[in-house]
Amino acid sequence: MKRVLAAVLAVAMVWSAAADVVVTNYNWLQLAPDKVTPFLGNPDMPFITAADTETAATMTVNGKLSDIRWGNYVWIPTYYLTNAGQGEYWGGVMLDQPRNITAVNVQLWGSGTEQTQQFYVEASLDGTHWTTVSVTLDRPETDQRPVPVLVPFPESKQGDYQYIRVRFDPADGGYTATGSYGGPGLLTVEPIGGGALKPGDTVNWANNASFETSIKNVFSGNWGGNQWHDGSFAENHSIVGSLNDMNEGGYLQINLGAERTVDNVLGVCHNSYVPASFQVWVSTADDENAEGFADSFTLLTPLGSELYPLDNNKKDALGYDFAPAQARFVRIMNVTKPDGGEAWMFTQVLVNGTVVPEPATMSLLTLGALTLLRRRR
Repeated sequence: MKRVLAAVLAVAMVWSAAADVVVTNYNWLQLAPDKVTPFLGNPDMPFITAADTETAATMTVNGKLSDIRWGNYVWIPTYYLTNAGQGEYWGGVMLDQPRNITAVNVQLWGSGTEQTQQFYVEASLDGTHWTTVSVTLDRPETDQRPVPVLVPFPESKQGDYQYIRVRFDPADGGYTATGSYGGPGLLTVEPIGGGALKPGDTVNWANNASFETSIKNVFSGNWGGNQWHDGSFAENHSIVGSLNDMNEGGYLQINLGAERTVDNVLGVCHNSYVPASFQVWVSTADDENAEGFADSFTLLTPLGSELYPLDNNKKDALGYDFAPAQARFVRIMNVTKPDGGEAWMFTQVLVNGTVVPEPATMSLLTLGALTLLRRRR
């Protein structure tokens, strides 16, 4: 029996090693929607999630706690969370498991009466013991949704963490709050790192840092941002969109750099300007300059769609699921506005696949299973 168990473990180890997809400089918010849990807290209530419906509802302005998972329009905190601007508070995200963290992208939200010049980025394996990186800004942050602050971790503090939070403390002069919100706003917390995605994980094949992808905007629109493949969900970061439905023949194109297996496409939107619908077309052509390239695209038929976040009437993202399809080029076409909507705006388009064992590895697993069966007879 011990030999059987040893053989099973050996096969499992080969499966794991062969199936990994390695990512670098990767925003972990790109994991599947249910793999990231936003939270906020203070010393008396250290871990409040959206599941704490009544409590969480009193702790944010201009949105719900779940919006921070999408880097979208929400102000954390309120007077209830900060004891009328007198106490510590924080907001952050919990990942599905410990992931490598080398930096955190933080987007604040200031005003003339709520401003910060110092805050703390903290990481933890258990949500109790924290590794801290202190950040002091050149000037008090008073802008509404300013450019995010990238906080690199010193090499000695880089490592695997599951909880990431941004903490504010008035005791050290880190923030002032004389207005109605109770403290400077926190809008986005993006943990960034690298490592291996395992079978069952979702990988964004469009991520430029990991896969050297490229994009094109070929449509008549009002916003033509050119960073909607870099993985950042931050507001005002890179907006591509229009006040109107996408014009006939227009498209957003992503060159994945290699043929990939795709089963989901997710549009993360700016300020809840989520389209009513869009189409996804794919091509396995090698050269976009070759004759007939435009005719090589196939329309994918959705198996279903989902608006996120699930617990919020205000939506931040729209995704479609598909049967696994091969693609090197992906086009987003026929984007439509919601009835009565003002516009559609993407900050990111994620072209997702589920990490699976490589074919050779699956054959090895089959062979290993047959060998085990024979030994047991």
